[in-house]
Amino acid sequence: METHKSRSDSFGKWALCLAPMMKKTDRHFRFLAKLISPNIRLFTEMIPAQTIMYGNRKQLQFSSEEKPLVLQLGTGSTTDIHQTMKIPEVLDFDEINLNCGCPSPTVQSGNFGVKLMLNPRATRECVRTLRQQTPDHIPVSIKIRLGVDDLYSYSYLCDYVGMAIQAGASIIFVHARKALLKINPKKNREVPNLNYDWVYRLKNDFEDTQIVINGGIKQAQESKIHLSKVDGIMLGRVAYQNPMALSDFENKIFNRKKSLKLRPFIIEKYLEYMEKQLNSGQKQQKLVLNLLNIFSGQKRAKEWRMLLTEQSKAERISLEQISNKAVEIHMTNSL
Repeated sequence: METHKSRSDSFGKWALCLAPMMKKTDRHFRFLAKLISPNIRLFTEMIPAQTIMYGNRKQLQFSSEEKPLVLQLGTGSTTDIHQTMKIPEVLDFDEINLNCGCPSPTVQSGNFGVKLMLNPRATRECVRTLRQQTPDHIPVSIKIRLGVDDLYSYSYLCDYVGMAIQAGASIIFVHARKALLKINPKKNREVPNLNYDWVYRLKNDFEDTQIVINGGIKQAQESKIHLSKVDGIMLGRVAYQNPMALSDFENKIFNRKKSLKLRPFIIEKYLEYMEKQLNSGQKQQKLVLNLLNIFSGQKRAKEWRMLLTEQSKAERISLEQISNKAVEIHMTNSL
């Protein structure tokens, strides 16, 4: 199979991306991720178009430190797209991504997410409408699976991607396994087996389109293999389960020397951010718990998690206690 020169050598915009994860990648976790990995491209959680149109728009809020930031939209309706794109805050994002891969029952009932992969015509019309309603300088992208249940062949995948590109999508994010609609979506993150080769083939077939691979990427050393064949990698749960892993990927992809941003530095900067957010009325529990796994794989990690769990529920949070404990545990692991 023909391989391509590593896109990481040119520091491509999509070389390292953080996947949209419901109830995980809120603005506070995104701020933390950017502290750890300055070059990462961030995504919002998937936000249904109707939530933006009629509901609370807090999910559209972000800080300048998170940029560039991608809005992931959940919809299968061109009418909803027309209405959503009239909202000024939507155009503050650096990219608009249409979710065509989420298999959750809630999303399926709304006939978007992975249901769009079963309906190429609807996908084409949604992508075309997004492209028409979005300023030229803001790219439109889609996030897909390899297939859905028995609808699983490379020819169908290739036709689907080609259709989306023709409609106006310039970046394709591919979770390298098919969706299984009758099993728990959490289980569908692990089964069936990954098929990276099909994603590599897409890059060969659509050389002028940015192709980003997602699914099961857990070790930084894997990144160079993928980036020799596609334009970028997208990390999911590993980033939440061990946020400092983002530093390993950053260093490997962008040829950085070992990061000087040690855990205490990251934590101190995040605590400064947290203090400002608490003073503005943000709830402390989610702010605190974003740091829960920052010492994942380190000595005394359990002790750290216990402290943060207590602090997340405390009537009066002690940022100083959290900071001091971070330095103490870091020193233990440095011996």
